[in-house]
Amino acid sequence: MEETSQSKINTAYSGVDNLETMKYAVNYNAYLLRNIFSGCDSADYVCLDFGAGNGFFANEVRKSGKRLVCVEKDDTLRQELRESSFEVKMSLQEVGTEEVDYVYSLNVLEHIEDDSHILAELFRVLKHGKRAFIYVPAMTMLYSSMDRKVGHIRRYSRDELIRKVKSAGFRLEHCTYCDTVGFVSTLVYKFLGNTDGSINRRTVVFFDRVLFPLNRFLDWVFGNWLGKNIIVLARKDAPL
Repeated sequence: MEETSQSKINTAYSGVDNLETMKYAVNYNAYLLRNIFSGCDSADYVCLDFGAGNGFFANEVRKSGKRLVCVEKDDTLRQELRESSFEVKMSLQEVGTEEVDYVYSLNVLEHIEDDSHILAELFRVLKHGKRAFIYVPAMTMLYSSMDRKVGHIRRYSRDELIRKVKSAGFRLEHCTYCDTVGFVSTLVYKFLGNTDGSINRRTVVFFDRVLFPLNRFLDWVFGNWLGKNIIVLARKDAPL
């Protein structure tokens, strides 16, 4: 989820209804939160949520006592964040150089045409020696009506994302495909699902409670080759 690149995103986010439905994915959201916190070493960190959306994850991070800066382009979502008393910026240009201790971004880069520029901006605002956690949709073959609905420009390969993260200046610590079950489910959705890209609560709850827990084993087996998403943990090293 700067001014020159992120302005190419529609200010009215087209996937708000899907975003709201995903609140019911309890196991999935808990998994993402564990990954967010795994790269955040201290309770004193100033964290940046790039593409904070409706504030679901930002609220959980704030509960841990960390100071949080949210960047959100969508006007309506940004107002909701302000009403929830978050510190909110419209773009990364409003964030100072080396201002934050930790950056996380969930399903945002795929919306941005010049994602390399955004990665360089995330590198700029991060303090030396600190980390960034990035989570994006994977595999072009999975691109479906759901991607079109929410405004995805691309889905990533692991090699592509590694190359772009390193080009921005980061040192890669970890990168893997994840959500093997989601890979299969998304493939089925692409060929059998609806054409408007919407998802319903009942389907989300079934996937989350019954299928998603299987990833604990399957991602360990298949994470080098396939998955619905990609996880990256990268560090901005101190200058030599």
